[in-house]
Amino acid sequence: NMRQLLNSSSTSLKAPCPTAAGNTTSMEKFLA
Repeated sequence: NMRQLLNSSSTSLKAPCPTAAGNTTSMEKFLA
């Protein structure tokens, strides 16, 4: 569930951090 949410968030927020959108780990660090 968490990964799906991260994927949805990364897709919606692709403008602020394109790298995070491609990397779930980067997104986790970005959110953390």
